[in-house]
Amino acid sequence: FLRGTWYSSLHTLSRDVALQTALLAAAAAAALALALGWCTRIASVAAWLLCCSLHSRNPLTLHGGDVLLRLLLFWSMFVPLGPRPARTSLGLHCLRAQVALMYACAALSKSGAEWWGECSAVHLALQLDLIATPAGIALRDAPPALLCAATRTTLVIELLAAPLLLYPRTRVVALAVLLPLHASFGIFLRLGTFPLVSAIALLPFL
Repeated sequence: FLRGTWYSSLHTLSRDVALQTALLAAAAAAALALALGWCTRIASVAAWLLCCSLHSRNPLTLHGGDVLLRLLLFWSMFVPLGPRPARTSLGLHCLRAQVALMYACAALSKSGAEWWGECSAVHLALQLDLIATPAGIALRDAPPALLCAATRTTLVIELLAAPLLLYPRTRVVALAVLLPLHASFGIFLRLGTFPLVSAIALLPFL
């Protein structure tokens, strides 16, 4: 029970190591099947269910990357992911819209003065020892103008990401700026799997 919501999970049926091992093995098999394009419809359903089950088992360890992963797996159930996928489908449009919506919401949530006025968001993030990597700690001594430019660049990229991704002729531009952005997140901040999952989320646009 967490915040008034009941989280059910296959992983809570038993503490037996054998059950937990079997569930993790099943999740790995589903992921491998997706990667190989084998029985993708069944594999995507299994991957989503097992991912949700594992996340419900450990809700206090989750972050934004886990939420995005669940959403990607959900929409993947409606996308032809076999070795010869169709050029387009309603599920693919929904999957792309989900990713574009992520960037739009990320940009709209940045309404504070540290983004629009003081231009200090990146500087403040790097001061958090809990999430700053060694490279991020070293960047603390960078000139304020550089950190301000990083703040502005992040904001502009997220503001433009959705329209650039959804318009076919500008998708290459979007990928060219979004991939380095997520790489920088992973280099300078400890954000778990979020940078990697975000980069993978761009594959449906290729």
